[in-house]
Parts: sequence; C-alpha cells; structure tokens
Amino acid sequence: MDSLSGKAKTAYEQSERIVELKSGEFNEWVGYAPVFKSDANPGVDIENFMANVRFPGYGETGRLMGMFIQHKMIESAGEAACEAPFYSRKLWDDRGSFMSAPSIRSLADIAMTIAAAAVFGPGVACLCMNLVDDVVFTAMDISNGLDAGDALQGLAKKGLVSAASMFAVGNVAGLGSGVISKTVLKGVEVMSNNVLSSAINSLDFEAMFKGRDFFDERGFNKGAFGEGAMAGVVAGMAGQFVSGTINESNLGQNATKVTGFNSGQIGEISSIGSFAGSMVGAGVTYGMTGNATFNVASIRGTGFMELHLGKDGFGMNFGMNGTDVSFSTINGVMNGFKHLEMNRNIEDAAWRNNMDVATALRSQYGFGDQAALKQLDQIISRETLLAGSGSLPAGARGQTVTENGQRVVYLAGYREGMSTEEQMSMGITLQHEAYRDGVTTADNSDETQMATYAHTLMTERMMNDPRYASLMGDLVSRDANLAKDLVMLNKAREKKNLGEFASYVDKTYDSSGDYWKLMEDGTLEYDGSMNLDLTELGGGVLEATESSHSANIAKWFGLEGEEGIVQAKALLGGAWDKVSNGYVVGNAVSLGSGLFDSVSKMFGVCQYLNTTTQYYTGAVNEYIARADKENVDKLNTTVLSKKTDNSSLVSVKNELGHEVFLHAIDENNPILPELKKQDDPAYASIPAIKKSGCNFLGSIAYPQMAVGQVLQDQQVLGIFNTAKELDDPFMPSRKVLTPEGVVNNPDVLTKLVLVKLGRADIAFSFGSIPRGITNYELVGYRLEVPYKDGSHFIAGGLKKTPVYNSGNTWEKKLNDSVGVFTYAY
Repeated sequence: MDSLSGKAKTAYEQSERIVELKSGEFNEWVGYAPVFKSDANPGVDIENFMANVRFPGYGETGRLMGMFIQHKMIESAGEAACEAPFYSRKLWDDRGSFMSAPSIRSLADIAMTIAAAAVFGPGVACLCMNLVDDVVFTAMDISNGLDAGDALQGLAKKGLVSAASMFAVGNVAGLGSGVISKTVLKGVEVMSNNVLSSAINSLDFEAMFKGRDFFDERGFNKGAFGEGAMAGVVAGMAGQFVSGTINESNLGQNATKVTGFNSGQIGEISSIGSFAGSMVGAGVTYGMTGNATFNVASIRGTGFMELHLGKDGFGMNFGMNGTDVSFSTINGVMNGFKHLEMNRNIEDAAWRNNMDVATALRSQYGFGDQAALKQLDQIISRETLLAGSGSLPAGARGQTVTENGQRVVYLAGYREGMSTEEQMSMGITLQHEAYRDGVTTADNSDETQMATYAHTLMTERMMNDPRYASLMGDLVSRDANLAKDLVMLNKAREKKNLGEFASYVDKTYDSSGDYWKLMEDGTLEYDGSMNLDLTELGGGVLEATESSHSANIAKWFGLEGEEGIVQAKALLGGAWDKVSNGYVVGNAVSLGSGLFDSVSKMFGVCQYLNTTTQYYTGAVNEYIARADKENVDKLNTTVLSKKTDNSSLVSVKNELGHEVFLHAIDENNPILPELKKQDDPAYASIPAIKKSGCNFLGSIAYPQMAVGQVLQDQQVLGIFNTAKELDDPFMPSRKVLTPEGVVNNPDVLTKLVLVKLGRADIAFSFGSIPRGITNYELVGYRLEVPYKDGSHFIAGGLKKTPVYNSGNTWEKKLNDSVGVFTYAY
C-alpha cells in the first residue's frame, strides 16, 4: 500500500477493504462495523440490512451498527419524505405492494416525454420540450428551500445527459450499413452513451468552482464499465445482430423486398426484427445481471409502465425504461407477420403469371382501396389472370376482359426489368382496372368514372407517403394524364362538386370498352361563342374582337394577311365547301387537336391535355414562333387566370421548343400580398417555421409566385412535414428538410409545391442546372443576409433586391446570393 500513489491507493481502497483486528477473544467479540453501499436502499427492513452492505462487519459491532445504520437510513428517508414538496411525494403508501407509487413529478415527466415525442419526434425540439417540466419543477424546488446550486445542477445534468445520448445515436449509429457493422456500431453507441452519461453524472459543478475534488471516479467506473453498463453493451449488440439479421431476411437492403407496401406496413414488418432483438437483449441482460425490465404499456412508442423480474423480486412502477412488450408493439408484430404472408402470396402470384409485377401488386396492398384488395385476392387465388399488352386498343393503358369465363387484366407497357417508378405506375393501372368487370355494358361510363376517381385517390395516397413522395413527384411530372386527373379532382373538391370530376372523366376517357383509354381526338365542341374557352384546360377565355372565327384565330396567333386567314381556318378544323368555294365552320365542328397541342404547350398548361393526334403540330409551331409577343403576353395574362395590369411575364422554352409563360419574380408579382410571414398564426402548429423557417418559406415562394397561385395553409404545413421525412436524393443520409427547418434541398421542396399546384411542366433549381437541361432561365436570387449569430434568407429578384421576406430583417449587407433557375419539360 505504501508504494501506491494517492490516487491509486484511493482506487484500491474502493475495491478492497483491509481491517486490522487486535488479538484476544474480547476484541474478536466486539468486532468492527460494516460499510454500506453508496446506493443503499432505505426501503430494506432493519433485519435485512445485509442487502445494503458493501463490506461486511464482524462481531457485535457488525451486527448492532448494521441494524443502527439501516434504522437511521429509514428514519432519514421518512424525514426527507415528510419534508419533500407535495409534487415529489409518493401518491400512495406502496409498502408491501408490488406496485411502486409514482409522484406527480415523475408522472409529469412521463407525460411530457410522450407529448414531446408525439408532436416533434426525435430531435432537438423534442429534447427542449421534454425539459420544460424539469425547469418548472426546479424553480418550484428552489422556492421550497432546496439549495439553488443543487437544483440547477440536477437540471443541467439531465439536459446534458439527454443531449449526449442524442449525440451518441446521431454520430455513431448511422455509420454502418451491413448487419455486422451495425452490430459493432451498436456496441460503440451504447458504450459511448454510457461513458458520456456517467462522466456527466459524476461531475460536481459546485465543487469544481470551489476548487475541490469534483469527479466521482467510482461512480463513473460503475456507470461506464460496471456490470449493468457492460450488460447493456452486450445486450445491445446481441439485439442489434438478431434484429438486423431478421430484417435483412424479411425486408432486404433499404426494404427492397417489399417495395410497394406503404411505410406503415414496412414499419410493422421491421417491428418483427426489432421485437425479436429486444427480447434477445432482455435475455442477455437477465443472464448477466439476474434482472430484466419490460415495459407493458406505451403511448405513441413511449412506454409508461415498467415490469421488473429477477433476483430483486417482482415489481411494477410507472416508468419509461425496459423492453417494449406493450399491446401496440405486439399488435404491430402480428400485423408484420400478416404483411410477410401477403408478400409471399404476391411473389407466388407474380411467378405463376410469369410476370415481373410483384411491386405493382404490392402497391395494391399498400395503397389500393377495397376494390383493389379484392382484385389482389382474386389474382392470388387465380380467379383473375394478368397478361402483357396483348391486343389492347391503341392508346389504352390497361384492359379487363372475360376470356373463356376467366377474368383477364391486360397491362400496356409491361416488360421484364421495369423500374420501381414503372411498377408503381402499373400499380395505378391495376387500381383502375379493379373497377372493371370485363363485360362491356350500358353502365361502362359509371365504371370509368369510379375507376378514374379510384386511381386518382391512390396516386394521392402514394404521393403523401414519405417513402415514395419523391418518386411519385417524378412520375406525375412525366405523366400528363395523372397530373390532369389530380388537378381536376382538386378543382371539384374546391367547388364541393364531384359531379364536375365525373363530367371531366366523361369528356376525357373512352368508355366504349373495359379499358383505361383516353379520347382519341381530344377536341372541344363548338359552343356557339366566338370566344375560345380554355377553362377546361386550366386556362381562361381568349376573348374575340373580330367578326369571324378565323380572323380571331389569326389575331391570337399573329397570322397575317389572307394567307393567315386560310391558315386559321385550317386550325379550326373546318371543311372546304365546293359550293361556296371556302372553309365552312358549322355548329357541330370541333377544334382540331393541333390547336389543343399548340395552345397547351404555348401557354404552359400541357398537363391538362391528353391528345395523341399531331395532325397540325408542325404548321402551328411555325405560326407560334412568329407570333407577336405583345399579343401573346396579353393572352397569357388571361390563361394564368390573374388580373395583372402591372405584372410582367417571363417565358422559358420546353423540350419541344414551345414557350411556357410564368409571372416574373419581382415587386409587382400578383400574389405577394397573399404570402404569409413566419410568425403567422396559420403556421403555429410547427414552431420551427416561426423560429427558423425563412429559407423554407422563401424556397416554396418561388413556384407560387411564378405560377400565380398561393398554397393553402394546410398544404404548406403538409409540405413541411413531408419534406422532413423525405430522404435527400443527392445525400440519402440526410433529409430534404430538418425538423428544425434547415433546408438541405430546395429543388425537391419546390417540386413538392408544384405537385400541390398541379404543375408538372416546370421545375426549379437553386445554384446550378441539372445535367442535360439546356433551355432554362434565371428568374431570381435567394439572398442570405446577417441575422444575430447566423443568417436570414429572403426571396429576391433578378436585381438581387428583396421580393418576398418572410421575416422583418433586411440589412443591406449581403452574405451570399444563389441563383434560382426554372426550366420546362
């Protein structure tokens, strides 16, 4: 002992006890006192004091002093309980009961944890809200006479431990990809958490400031490397290995084995592995410590009722720790097994049909309605067969027929090795065909209306699932038919008249057979008016000022002279009349689809049109290229459905060379007065918008200003919630938007906005242009200005001056500016 340093001697004395006992029977009878554990339990009966002893005593002194010390502990605990404020006292006398009584304080902590997790999910905001009750109770403790230093030290330690736990999870657990690496990293994560938490709890801040010994080495060693700590590391690794192995088998890497199922179903399948892993972890803990804790009740994933089993006996208490065996967890696991069984049936059905359509079939189970689920059951039971294009009518996407008494669904565009996007698109087709009985009858029009309504709702559900939001945004942006369906359904909802959607379906879809097929001519019937009504196409009305149809067409499109009149008559789809020796336009004449094509591309409403005939396209494109810009600007002002006397328009050419017109991002933009600020009460449910949502609101302002249409408040909140769950396609390890409102990918944000606005023909890019895009326009700059210790973001125009500021800060000093570009498809 004499050769050891002071610190080493202290460490030795903490693990070993040396007692020098003088010889003689009397001294042996007297003996020496025991040494109690630092965490001795005052609830132990006096006669059982040995349960609290670290180093046993000897002789009469050992017996009497042991009982005396235990008695004093019980007495002190009773006095402390009497002196404790009401909110820290147990709500009932739990002596002799298996159920430990909680206090108001412990119940409030559990309730606040559940509320924080439900509102914010994991993150800094959740941590801050979770500490609100602790701040309140700390203030009450101080007012009730507790030393302010001790009270604040306890609060600070809890906050630091929670932050350290978040740091360990966020910076260690996310580094692995394979099962083995994740298992190792899980051990590192638990160990890091133990070390950080124990180090914080072993500190005495008051002693630190007073220059005394401020670190409890023994407490640190026990918390970081003691039996319980090491059991946690081994249990965590064992659980992670089992969980990872099962999930790899059931889901595959990134859940590729169940692509098409919705996020909830995939989560329930994942819960099988998580539950098995947690049970293995509990078994390891029991084997190493002799005790195990289970949580038998939870709310939104946060447990609140602990069950303890093992050498320390059986007991229960209100608490958030332990292996989750609550009803909701067990129910999720059982549902997970049901989903796995369905996945096996789906893969068998795809194999029997000799078609690579498992993902499309899974989308029926994940997002389809009751009709789709019924059809899926029929496909699995072989009552319904699937087939490729077969003899589908031209332009049909799918068709259902009855062949030899067997219902057969033909799918256009099927091929081996389809992409996930193509499979999801085929799933939407299957939803449509679920309403087809394979027999052409007089009620086919009703079938078509229901089928179109159903596939549009399914598209919405898929777009609202965070797992598929980006993929579906791309799909809809390239599928003008689906985009138009979504727009027209939303218009019908706004007017609270679904009959308008049914009328749109009747005009757009062919109901002469059991197939999903668009009208072939894509025409507008002459309504007796000289005006050209484009409202069905999402535009306005082109007002006639001339005395004839052809003269108005010529004026609208800048066609000059007699030749222009002849060309305009050709555009009207008129016929040459030999008697009158001229073009005749009668009441039953339809506008040719060439005019549809040209008007739609020219005015940027291509997502509203579904035509296949390109009869006039070449000639009309040439006329549009020579059109007078002043006249075109006036027409586009009408089509954009805004009275914009002071606003100007900008244009960008699409892939076909046609101009798409948009409102300029400037101080005269027509919707500026309607854009809300960060602190608007409409956004109060997401505090992050008020605190740091300037970049978020500024980014989504660009597509709104360009289109001339303002998002509804709920749509803004929905985009925020979707974006914070959506992986950034350029860096999958992060989200498009953090829960705190930090924008990682504004390009995806604007795409989500355009989907809500029904515009699939344009896109925005911040800072750079995507590879392969040649026709684009710079429309403004995102401005970054100083604000306190950070930055504030403002939507600016081409002159790098503010156009829309979601806050109140504007300093002339500019930290940075990023160009905002738009391009058209």
